[in-house]
Amino acid sequence: MSHTRYIGGIALLSAMTGVIAVPGPAQAQAYPFKPVRVVVAMGAGGAADLLTRTITPALSERLGQQCVVDDRPGANGVLGQDIVAKANADGYTLLVQSIAMAINASLYKLPHDTLRDFAPITRLATTGLILVVNPSVPARNVKELIALARAQPGALNYSSFGNGSIAQIAGETFKIMTGTKIAHVAYKTSPAAVTDTIAGQVQMVFAGIPYSMGHVNAGRLRALAVSMRERSPLAPEVSTMIEAGVKDFEVVSWFGVWAPAKTPKPVIDRLHQEIMHALNTPEVRKSLAARDFRPVGSVPHKFAAFVRAEVAKYARLVKEAGIKVDG
Repeated sequence: MSHTRYIGGIALLSAMTGVIAVPGPAQAQAYPFKPVRVVVAMGAGGAADLLTRTITPALSERLGQQCVVDDRPGANGVLGQDIVAKANADGYTLLVQSIAMAINASLYKLPHDTLRDFAPITRLATTGLILVVNPSVPARNVKELIALARAQPGALNYSSFGNGSIAQIAGETFKIMTGTKIAHVAYKTSPAAVTDTIAGQVQMVFAGIPYSMGHVNAGRLRALAVSMRERSPLAPEVSTMIEAGVKDFEVVSWFGVWAPAKTPKPVIDRLHQEIMHALNTPEVRKSLAARDFRPVGSVPHKFAAFVRAEVAKYARLVKEAGIKVDG
């Protein structure tokens, strides 16, 4: 048998069995032949962590190998991003990051390149935020909050879970679109930002909907509006910001999966295929809906184009809002 015919036979067998040969010394073994590390670039208990832990059991079953979630927060996710950027391009180290991936490209002097050092696999899901205020704030709706902020420039403040976080993006977008001056107070985590809003240390926050609604229902926070174009099924009585009178206001967080650049295309394709299967299992979709995540799924090249557009979009917003890491 000729060498060419031998290689062709391997390719045919791989196609028939779904086996992907691993390049290099381990080429005789199929991908994956060991656990896959999934680096989450945000903290435990946050949206990215919850999303990842909802999907990974089904993904582990599809791959036949355990997917080990490794939370690596810090600098709005830059630390986790860098771990994956510098990892071996073999499909055994993946990154789950939020919209912060696009924001960080303009906010930080990165030790890696957002567009060149990662291989996009898919966009996982989207979710929105809810604007909540401390009950002591004399504003029962968005129009009253805007009037209060305009009457007392700089007197109100809002919390976020870090400089460059989606909570700050929402807050700064709100200020720009309403012509108000509201001070920003950055916290390290979402729970801390919400806790101090409940305590009255800050007056308002754009926070995660599932986490916030328990406090709203208990009377510890007052919900004014959600940040998406449609209402949340977890808070159907709460209007959208557009319905509340802030025209075209929409801030939606998204989450995606990346591998290191130069990861072999067959590995990327296999991961994409299995992540899509995991996303579409009834159990996963039910769990995601309970946390107000909306599954997306996108082929790698379309996800890459989406990320490029988001990087450009947030470069403009970071500049316009004057967002700085030490702000």
